[in-house]
Amino acid sequence: MRSPTIVTTHIRVQNVAAAVIALVALSACEPPEPVNEGGRFGVAFGAAGSTVENAVATSCSTTSVKGLSEQIVDMMNCLNPGSMAEVPEVSGLDFGAAVFPFMQSPAKEALLDAVAAKPASVLGINSMFRTVAQQYLLYRWYQAGTCGIGLAAKPGNSNHESGLAFDTSDTDVWKTTLQANGFKWLGASDPVHFDYVGAGIVDLDGQGVLAFQTLWNQKNPNDLIDEDGLYGPQTGARMAASPAAGFAGGVVCPGSEPVPDVVEVPDVPVVPDVPVVPDVPVVPDVPVVPDGSAKPDTAAADASKPDVPDTAMSDTTVFVPDVTEPNVEPDTTVWPTEDVTSDDVWTDDLAGPVADDVTSEATSDITEESDVWTLPGADVVGGLPTYGIATTGRDAVCVAGRGGTNGSAMVLMVLALIGLFRRRRA
Repeated sequence: MRSPTIVTTHIRVQNVAAAVIALVALSACEPPEPVNEGGRFGVAFGAAGSTVENAVATSCSTTSVKGLSEQIVDMMNCLNPGSMAEVPEVSGLDFGAAVFPFMQSPAKEALLDAVAAKPASVLGINSMFRTVAQQYLLYRWYQAGTCGIGLAAKPGNSNHESGLAFDTSDTDVWKTTLQANGFKWLGASDPVHFDYVGAGIVDLDGQGVLAFQTLWNQKNPNDLIDEDGLYGPQTGARMAASPAAGFAGGVVCPGSEPVPDVVEVPDVPVVPDVPVVPDVPVVPDVPVVPDGSAKPDTAAADASKPDVPDTAMSDTTVFVPDVTEPNVEPDTTVWPTEDVTSDDVWTDDLAGPVADDVTSEATSDITEESDVWTLPGADVVGGLPTYGIATTGRDAVCVAGRGGTNGSAMVLMVLALIGLFRRRRA
């Protein structure tokens, strides 16, 4: 157990240290990085899977967000290829426990040149590059008054986020050499701070914030934020919720995201265009049923019987004897040969054939045997002698020219007989 004097002395030492930190905070833009135990890159604090907000409450070192910070640097190099480079450990260069050893490439080369120019000396680095995540921790500790941080710039506004700055406690030994290699001393207001102002630098103002915003959107497609490089409430809220050890899956540079697997389809031969034919309705076959009521077309000329006038078109009616009557014998009747006038003309009449200027016979009616025509006496119709002709025997039931049955056939036969009679008389 310590004596009261020793305890008192210990407290006084702690008070002196706090006073020194307070004086530095008042005289500088930012205090140096808090020093904690650990080797290069420091020791990560906080439970596995914790968020940046958890790191604020459970640690006092920026190494607690080392994994996320490395991903932010990788994304900065995606957006600005080759802009950031890791500063290697070389003889004459000593990194503090919590230093994050990254600088812009030309600044890194200038620092190594300066160290090589003083091989007998060692340049101790207390703080170097800070990502927006590390600056977030410092700013939150400053707001809470914890971890001995008396002053810290808001994330996105620190010189240490540019990749050009570093702090050293060996200012008096190294100031001249550093200035000769392109570094600017910030002066009495911040005696530990140097910025590289030589050739080849890139303006990375806001690029650290933009890198985080891009990384967040890549890992959280359902909770996108503006990618504008400006630190505001929405960026701060996502920073607090981010995993301190970094996002799963690493960093994928924008534009190089893996393309989903595509199923290859074999080439299909190109078929020439074929004119599209409209669909034609299919009409089912309908069986043809004979129409029992159909009658032959008597008006059409029979092509198989040439030279037969069309009765529908001719002015002269041609009577064709009915040759279908069986047992018809040629007419061998001997008719009287009395003279008749030579201008006998037959006309059609509703009452039957009419003889013009035919002199009545004084003889009695001519009769024939069975199946022989009988010529009765003449009647006078319309002032003209008219004959009513009938048959005996098989055709006794038919009367020609007076409306009897089978009139058409009988008319033809009567005309034939009368014609024969007239020729015999002539």
